[in-house]
Amino acid sequence: MPMQAGEQQQQQQQQQQQQQQQRQQNLERSARQEGAWYALFVIVLMNAFWCAETYMAGPLKTFLKEDFNLTDFQTTLPKVAEKSTLLAFLLVFGWAMDSKLVARSRLLCVTTMLWTASSAFTLLCPTFSLLCLSRSCVGLGKAGNIGASLSLITDYFPIGDRIYAIALYHAAEAVGGALGIVIASLLAPSYGWRAAYACIGLPGLAVSCLIAFVREPSRRTDDEGKEGLASSDGIIQKIQLIASNKYYIASLAASVCGAFMFEGMVDWYSTFFARYHGVSVQRAGMLMGVTSFVGGVGGALLGAAVTARMQRYVKSADLLACAAFSFTCAGTLFVGVIWSGNSFTINTVIGLVFAVPYFACLPPGDTLITNVMPPHILSFCFGSKNFFGTLLGDDLSPPVVGAVSDWTGSLRYAMLVLVIVELLAAVSWLSAYFVLAPTPVPPASGREARKSDYYVNAPGGDYGSTTMHDA
Repeated sequence: MPMQAGEQQQQQQQQQQQQQQQRQQNLERSARQEGAWYALFVIVLMNAFWCAETYMAGPLKTFLKEDFNLTDFQTTLPKVAEKSTLLAFLLVFGWAMDSKLVARSRLLCVTTMLWTASSAFTLLCPTFSLLCLSRSCVGLGKAGNIGASLSLITDYFPIGDRIYAIALYHAAEAVGGALGIVIASLLAPSYGWRAAYACIGLPGLAVSCLIAFVREPSRRTDDEGKEGLASSDGIIQKIQLIASNKYYIASLAASVCGAFMFEGMVDWYSTFFARYHGVSVQRAGMLMGVTSFVGGVGGALLGAAVTARMQRYVKSADLLACAAFSFTCAGTLFVGVIWSGNSFTINTVIGLVFAVPYFACLPPGDTLITNVMPPHILSFCFGSKNFFGTLLGDDLSPPVVGAVSDWTGSLRYAMLVLVIVELLAAVSWLSAYFVLAPTPVPPASGREARKSDYYVNAPGGDYGSTTMHDA
């Protein structure tokens, strides 16, 4: 009997020690890492510059054509040079960062300085060939930004706070996109297209120096030992790993469809309104800027808030929220395409209702990837997502819409292709919601996480994402 009592006491002590260790791990995993808010501020700010520089390319094509006496096809070559370099280095940079060949914060700093300096150099480009070379350098720099930014945010912020940090990151896209359109519209007619690029490149180069003070955070390892086993994997091994995760595949398919729809809208928006609503190209651009800014910022923040709220009541709230937002976006786009009225106010309202659900879908979609994929391959995951989104979405959408318009003789019918593709995105999200096991359920905030007493592993394909529940 005394021996049994001693064994029971020893077991109780071991259980208490394990519980204490678990609580300590809870505190560590639920805490923001040092310098998180500064890093988020710099990354969000640079993302706004990044999107401003990207979105101003469309409005500046007319001025490029006049300055260099180009054909319509030749005006697309600078963008082709940028996107080709971007695609060539996206996966390489993602693999290098995840393999720890280079620190993400350092690569982000160097590549940001490269693309901002290349954009500013446009001011001195005397020939079209040098312009294309400059745009290639811009693409090279942007390739390093994409995988590093979201991977750093993931490690800096715990799972409960991550969706709000990612929402701010995507809200900056809307702010930067609207800013780029406005700058291009105001500066190019009076001071030329070079001044428009320099207006983003020069301040962006100065701001990029702030990235030098962003420290490299420690990698969050929710499954002990897994990071060390795979950190040296090659590109093929990483592709096999992400291809085996059904959550990632569903997210990738929906993201490609969303990129196809949105790029088609951006490229043909002004032409559609000028052709069917009698709106001038300048006024259509203003409408696009307003809807992108208001709808984008509001939508990104709304998406994070709604998803966080839904997590208390439904399983896989991120998948269901993305499906609901995508269906709403497709429905609003359908109404906007078939609407034949010329009311500028109504068209603005339709544009806002379209932009809000599109941007609302971005935070839960990206947060899903951070929750179900291992931390050591996140840079490669986001690089792959943007690789296929650019290749099959951004680059493919404008010519497809144009070809359908030529074939049917109606741009309105061609724009309905975008509605169908966005519906495919919604179906992808909804199918994943019903078919796959519930996704990780984070606490509502880091503060609640620190009150949590234990972790559980939720299914995440080959990777069990660690989640927390209140005791």
